[in-house]
Amino acid sequence: MPRLSIFGKALRDLRWQVFWYGVGLAAMGALVVYVYPSYSDQLAEFEIPEALKAFVGEADYASPAGFLSAEFFSWAPILLVIFAIMAGTSALAGEEAAGTMDLLLAQPVSRRQIVLEKLAGFMAASVGIAALICLGWLLSLPFVDIDMSLGKMIVATFNMLPLTFFF
Repeated sequence: MPRLSIFGKALRDLRWQVFWYGVGLAAMGALVVYVYPSYSDQLAEFEIPEALKAFVGEADYASPAGFLSAEFFSWAPILLVIFAIMAGTSALAGEEAAGTMDLLLAQPVSRRQIVLEKLAGFMAASVGIAALICLGWLLSLPFVDIDMSLGKMIVATFNMLPLTFFF
């Protein structure tokens, strides 16, 4: 069996999930960036009650970072965790359901190698989703008058990956 063929198959199995999760999250991120200027004046005048401040913290939702944190980075990790659970479950159970697990285990590869290459395929797919999200930032941040650097947005996007890997 060629080296890293299980890794390649894992990536091939996840290609459409990576594409649709990445494109969907990139579109939503770009939409949040494009919408922020129209809400910035209203958010500057918005006062949060003390009880709600105690619950959600002292975040400044009028700033671009606070707005993006509330509108994108509060739920995007949840979607990435859903992706992780779906991809992790289908990594080995999908082979069993498709009836290809027996064929895979009959090859001269160890079980450890199968699990590690499937895990590496999942991690590479997660990085692919993050890269597509960054493409959404690249297509939106330069065209909107917003005080956020592209580098900070890329770092924030890739900071969601450890949580995804954990699940």
